[in-house]
Amino acid sequence: MQPQPPLAYANVILKLLQGAIYSDDRHWERLQSNLTPIKEYFGKIGLQVRNYETEGFAYLEQPDPDPEDQTEALPRLTARHQLSFNVTVLCVLLREQLRQFDASDATGRLVLSIENNPGFVKTLPT
Repeated sequence: MQPQPPLAYANVILKLLQGAIYSDDRHWERLQSNLTPIKEYFGKIGLQVRNYETEGFAYLEQPDPDPEDQTEALPRLTARHQLSFNVTVLCVLLREQLRQFDASDATGRLVLSIENNPGFVKTLPT
């Protein structure tokens, strides 16, 4: 039996399995033009494509199983781990930095460094 040739958007499917795709990625246009069959492909295995075209990113999401559903739940694609308090505070602080960046008139991506933000690290609990 001969192997079938890969789908025209197979590289996009593999890229989504690796993580988010952003609008500056070379796979972005192919994702947008093949969004329906890609959503159908992942829907068959219980995953959803979250596409935010205006914000410029897309990623895969595995919805939580419905507690009313009597069928066997699918195993998680990625493990979930509870975050420590310090990591949670760091995430909140980073999210606040991102919110401030989005509210400003700046364009591009937000890049933070410890050298440019020494007070940022001091706010973290020890």
